[in-house]
Amino acid sequence: MPKILKKLLIITLTIAAGLAVSRFALAQGLDLGMNYGAAIGLGDADPRDIIVNVIKIALSFLGIIAVLIIMYGGWLWMTANGDAAKIDKAKKVLTGAVIGLIIILSAFAITAFVASKITESTTPGEPAETCDAGNVGACSGCQRCADLGGGTYSWVIDTSCSGCISAALVAISIQPPQAYCPIASDNTTIRNAVIRIYFNKNVDPASVSSDSIIIQESSAQCPAGALSPVAGDFTINGKVVEFRPAVGTCPANACDADKCFNENSTIDVEIMTTGSDRVTANGGVEQVQDNLALDEHIEFFTNDLIDCEEPTIVLDSSAQVCIDAVNDLGAVSSDDSGVSQVEFSDNNGSFAFLGGSPTVVVPCP
Repeated sequence: MPKILKKLLIITLTIAAGLAVSRFALAQGLDLGMNYGAAIGLGDADPRDIIVNVIKIALSFLGIIAVLIIMYGGWLWMTANGDAAKIDKAKKVLTGAVIGLIIILSAFAITAFVASKITESTTPGEPAETCDAGNVGACSGCQRCADLGGGTYSWVIDTSCSGCISAALVAISIQPPQAYCPIASDNTTIRNAVIRIYFNKNVDPASVSSDSIIIQESSAQCPAGALSPVAGDFTINGKVVEFRPAVGTCPANACDADKCFNENSTIDVEIMTTGSDRVTANGGVEQVQDNLALDEHIEFFTNDLIDCEEPTIVLDSSAQVCIDAVNDLGAVSSDDSGVSQVEFSDNNGSFAFLGGSPTVVVPCP
């Protein structure tokens, strides 16, 4: 039994040592294909986390075996009845089992240390580059330079950046975006707008409520006055959370729109990143964290318009779209009141998208 345990320990320690050496090469620029996996409906767990968990489970199993061997050695000693040969055998069993247990605990500690260092080295920090008008759209790690309007540029988390693996659940975009005073025609929003919040992971529908995402309004603008809750409904579609005002809040209009915010108002959107009422993922295991590159508390201004005109969209790529392949899709879209997001869908049984995803959603910056 000790010989088998010894062999298993050697194999486990070899794997742990290899993981420790490899962590330096995983610091940045690693593309494990997780974005493609998400596109075909696979899980988005980090492969390195899976490996570490397998090693921990194996070490836990070996630890149980070591404890059982110690109990076996104790039983041999207690039943020796003074027989020197049996006592000597019991001592050898106990000595080997204790040494094995020490090695197992050391291996477990090494694995935990290496896992923490891997997470630390791959968690996105502040980019070294400057985010300005000259590099809008450029990626640095898990962040992309974005134009927030009003001459403001900031890094925002974007897990679609090549080589990005984001560990924490965070919001990566809020539409409509933050508006700035003074009021102007280009920084107000139509009354029948839809609030869309994009996360980097699929969120738990049960965690989305008026307590975890607070939508309020004020009848005043620049500055806003007292805030009051906005009645409405949330819709969850994977990584996207949408909010629409209650039915019957629009005046008569040409397209029978029936879900509107109040006109000429300030709409206040806040994603809770502290406390118990937070958006979660993976069955409540992960709570949304503060994205240092995104303000989770924004305001936008409504005007007195209700948008009834259909937007236009033209594919800007003449390349062939292939079945069961990674296709680069692009489009030029326009609308009289602005474009919030573009959705690519397949009318031929969803064959053009990996895994049969019916829709690919691209939020506009």
